[in-house]
Formats: sequence, C-alpha cells, structure tokens
Amino acid sequence: MAGFNLRYEPGLQYLKQTIDPEAIAFAQIECGSYLPLWRPGTDYRRTYSARKAMGGGIILDDVHELDYACWLFGYPREVRCSFGQFGNLDIDVEDTAVFHLLYPRQLVTIHADYLQRRYTRRCKLCTRDGYEVAWTFGKGVTVSGEGGEETFLYQDRFVPNDMYVDEMRAFLRSIETGEPPESDLENAARILGIALAAKGEPEA
Repeated sequence: MAGFNLRYEPGLQYLKQTIDPEAIAFAQIECGSYLPLWRPGTDYRRTYSARKAMGGGIILDDVHELDYACWLFGYPREVRCSFGQFGNLDIDVEDTAVFHLLYPRQLVTIHADYLQRRYTRRCKLCTRDGYEVAWTFGKGVTVSGEGGEETFLYQDRFVPNDMYVDEMRAFLRSIETGEPPESDLENAARILGIALAAKGEPEA
C-alpha cells in the first residue's frame, strides 16, 4: 500500500463519494507553501526537498495532488508539465510546477509551489452546466447550484493527524481481511511514473 494520506481527508472523500467525474468540465488544483517554514529549526537547504541528488523538487513533493486528481478522474490520456525556479530559494530543484492532465472530456490543472507563505491547498471543479464545487483542505466543500450554495463542513474539529491514523487502520484492515488497499503499488508506480516523466527523468 502506498501512503497517499489525502485520500483520507474528509472533504476529498466527500467529493469522491458524491461527484460524477463525467459531469465535470474542468478542475483547478492548487497546493503551495513556503519551503523554509516546513520544518522549524531545520535549515531547509539541507533537506531532501531542496536537493536534486536526494529526490527533491515540488513535483515529487506534491505527488499527493497528482494522486488525488487520478483518484477522482482516473489516469489521464496525456500529461504536460511546465516547471522551473522562479523564487529566491537557495535550492537546485524546481520551486514551481504546473501540470495539465488531459482527459477525453475534462481538463485538470495542478499548480504546486514552494513559494507561498500562506499555506494553500484547495481545488475547484466546474460542472458542464457551469456550477462550482470548491474544496479547501481541513475546512470543507461548497457546492453552488440553482438553489444557491450548499456547504459541507466537517462535523468535528479537523485534526490532520487523523488522516494518517485512518490510513494506518485501513492498511491493517487490508492485512486482516485480504481486501485490496486504498492505493496499491500499481497505482503508486503509475503516479510516480507520471511525476518522473513530467521532470524528464526515467521511470524508477
């Protein structure tokens, strides 16, 4: 089982359970946060994220957004990616990347960066009829329709660690029951392959 913890975030689970992918025209996914603030007390320049030789760069760090896009919409028929160093960080890897995932009837874009000082993790889906579904990490989902807006908020206070606990429980349940895991190694290999291809590197 691969550790894609966002599959256990309540809002994304709500989208997975309620949204018909065929009804979506496009999706815009965004994830950004300031790399020097990730690990307090640690020199960010010495972490794996900042160093190519250690597998760093926002494309591999942000593989979770790529996974949940494929979780919601399936694997794309074509992937395009633009990336580079656009900030003032002292790193030798890309700090910003934009994916374009092309499907027969959808376009999904993913923006990821190490630069935004305000942590941002969200997505917006637009239906073929022009209605919007918006998710924000840890807060909830808002759905607009002819009757106005409906909001799905988390009933209890959101604790990020709960995602990891739920993920571990699911892994143990798979061992006990023999049921397939939420994200098997085949999926992990495909997601990694997409990320490496985007970086122009050979697949592992």
